[in-house]
Amino acid sequence: MSWRFDPGSSVSGQIAYSLRIKILTGEYPSGSQFPTVRSLALELGVNPNTVQKALSVLEGEGLLESRTTVGRFVTEDSDVLSSALTAFKKSFLESVFSKADEIGITKNDFESFLSNKEG
Repeated sequence: MSWRFDPGSSVSGQIAYSLRIKILTGEYPSGSQFPTVRSLALELGVNPNTVQKALSVLEGEGLLESRTTVGRFVTEDSDVLSSALTAFKKSFLESVFSKADEIGITKNDFESFLSNKEG
């Protein structure tokens, strides 16, 4: 995976980000049929072309597979899903640490916060 953790400034980027999370957390299970472009566009209140662009990104990442005349499905390739989840987590944490660094939060601050959150 080469994408970075970033909801994106474009609407299609934000949609791809949100759907990626739903796929990686199992809200859309492996092998399940994905909602149609039209149904997602209606649900999200956006142009179908915007949804199509977001779904094309997810297809490019291997998370969705297009089956002619049947629709799109979440990949059943557990290696793809596992690798995408690992990349997403890594990218998320890199983003968090980068933002924290910008405002002066140190590694010790993180460790202290996490120790106080446990138990």
